[in-house]
Amino acid sequence: MGGGEEYWHNWSDWFKSMPEGECAAYTTAWPEPSGWEGLYSFIRTGVPPPSLVERRSQMDAAAIPIESGETEITNYYRIVWLIRNQLKEMSREAPTDAEWDAWQYRALDGSIWRVASLKPGGLKLSRLG
Repeated sequence: MGGGEEYWHNWSDWFKSMPEGECAAYTTAWPEPSGWEGLYSFIRTGVPPPSLVERRSQMDAAAIPIESGETEITNYYRIVWLIRNQLKEMSREAPTDAEWDAWQYRALDGSIWRVASLKPGGLKLSRLG
């Protein structure tokens, strides 16, 4: 996570140690942002919020290795799964005007792939060779 990681750990330790009454007042004054519902409960109890359960479900469903004839993949969760499990980062690349960033990866079969973070959002994985 980088620089924010220490802050996150310190804040979550502080939040977990709050007495119930203080915690209720805090969560009323500072409600969870849209899409983060269940985060406070997760920190205090360890029960994953619905958004995390859904993300894990989507990631599990997208756990499909690269097939021999594929040349382009655009499913976000599949690309993330591939990066975590099947691809090894080689180098950063210069992004095009339509991209925020780009990287080159080597797949388990030796093929070379380019991952681009697209503007305004999303990922694209393209076979280079």
